[in-house]
Amino acid sequence: MLQAILLLPLLLFEAKASDIPPSSNDLRKRNSTQQLFDGIVGDVNLKWYPCNETQEIKFECARLIVPLDYNKPENGFRAIIPMVKYPAAKGVPYKGAVLVNPGGPGAPGTEFIYGNGTAQKLEQRAVGPGWDIIGFDPRGVGYSIPSSDCKLGPSDFNPAWQNATSLKPPSVAPQSLILDKRKTDKGPVNTTEPYETIFGLRIPKMRPLNITNMLDELDKAQKACVNSIGAYNQAGPHMNTVVVATDMLSIGKALARERGLPENTTLVNYWGGSYGTLLGQYFATLYPKNVGKFVLDGVVDAESWIKGQQEHTKLIHGDEAWSFFPSHCFKAGPAHCKFYANSVDAIRERFNNLTTKLSVIRDLPQTEASDSAVDLFFGGFTRKIFRSLYRPSKDWPKIAEFLVNLEKSMPSGNHSEWDWNSISDYIYPPEKNSTGRQELDSFSYGLDKVFCMDGHDVRGRKVMPGDQMGLYNDSKLGWGADFRTQSMCTKWSIRPAWEWYGPIGGTTATPILFVGNHYDHVCPYENAFKAATLFKGARALYLEELGHVSLNTENKCSSVHVLKYFETGMLPPAGTRCAEETQMFQ
Repeated sequence: MLQAILLLPLLLFEAKASDIPPSSNDLRKRNSTQQLFDGIVGDVNLKWYPCNETQEIKFECARLIVPLDYNKPENGFRAIIPMVKYPAAKGVPYKGAVLVNPGGPGAPGTEFIYGNGTAQKLEQRAVGPGWDIIGFDPRGVGYSIPSSDCKLGPSDFNPAWQNATSLKPPSVAPQSLILDKRKTDKGPVNTTEPYETIFGLRIPKMRPLNITNMLDELDKAQKACVNSIGAYNQAGPHMNTVVVATDMLSIGKALARERGLPENTTLVNYWGGSYGTLLGQYFATLYPKNVGKFVLDGVVDAESWIKGQQEHTKLIHGDEAWSFFPSHCFKAGPAHCKFYANSVDAIRERFNNLTTKLSVIRDLPQTEASDSAVDLFFGGFTRKIFRSLYRPSKDWPKIAEFLVNLEKSMPSGNHSEWDWNSISDYIYPPEKNSTGRQELDSFSYGLDKVFCMDGHDVRGRKVMPGDQMGLYNDSKLGWGADFRTQSMCTKWSIRPAWEWYGPIGGTTATPILFVGNHYDHVCPYENAFKAATLFKGARALYLEELGHVSLNTENKCSSVHVLKYFETGMLPPAGTRCAEETQMFQ
């Protein structure tokens, strides 16, 4: 009998420059006396221990030792993958293990599953009862060793965290450069108006990026990473998706050994969201005979990811998603939406009046310092709106309150009468002192590291002002972070020890189910249908929903189909569509 192992990397949370909103779960500091993994020794076989904090629900922790480089397992270098388990409930038939990872790439799966009721939600809405639910940290992330923290000063560098388990790294041949062959410059973003109008809503327009300054900052950031994580025995060369996909197989084999089952014939069942769908597509391509039940929800287009150019495959529904805010606010009424007005058009006009006031800032006397402040101001405003599109049912009430507070701080069209301190605090809230677990600031550029190393080496390619236009035309709200990430790859000098560039697709042991929300602002539903054509027998499920991945909606139709698939292996009928069910302001 084949071991059934459910692997679930769910990309819902990632910080800063990436397309993922921040997690509400803070990560323990590594120098804390209350770490999850204090006293837990790594092993090539799984050994579970109580996690180092008492909760009503008892979690178990383990640390799995795997080869640092799967192509050179004999060289003695090892990585350590931390895992947290939410045990299956008693009294129901046991089905196996569910491995959960939040993706990002760059967010810790251990902390994701440890707090905030995530495991219970996954059990109820995705995989059903009877599974152990396990979160793990990918290479370089969270509690994994070696770490990919690029912000360490010389006095903070700790070989026990930054290096693999050997001292002398073998030499690695330098990678060749791909030189720029483009002939034309498309020109800068049009700036004749202080705002853009998208689906009837005005959005303050940032000035064109200063490409030189941006690239200088990116170069400084990547050099810090080279110095901290760039050696062969460190995390940098081993963080790309092909390695993490193989780690998933290693975890699956370890879980099979734990139950006395043959590891090579393990069927890996998997629920992946967002970047987790990319992991799933890599795994299904590399290890098709080990594919069990696979649900890939909120699908990343693997082809454009590997090319390092995501124009027209990522942000295309973001601006349209925001256009539904006025109608949902009106439907919710004044008791639930604080930005309410007496009609949808009135709410739209109220928003436009506010953003028109904001746009006057562009006309203030310009200096280099003021230009930077304006860019931060507008960038913070649009970023708040864009990030609310991940979970609009939860975040739009907060956005409505945010807009009302801005209105109160801008009582007239005269900017000299505005409460600038309050405006600044609303857009960039001051950090709160916390007595709980503190965030470990190691995830900056987490997306960049993986994205750049999953693609070909593009150092030497010139970044042109017109390169902004593709992403800018896809989304006026969300283009900036992705342009920055793609530009980072022209500076990123750490190359993977294991290079793999597809192609994606194949014949899997079990057909895959892809899921897509129509108005997913970072993973368009079209990607789900495209991916379904790459794997024999696969199918795509369509949701008429706002939000990123179906788990961030309240769509019972999709939950029924996903739960049934995991229970019986039955795919939804071809052409199945789930109507909108989620209430945005309840």
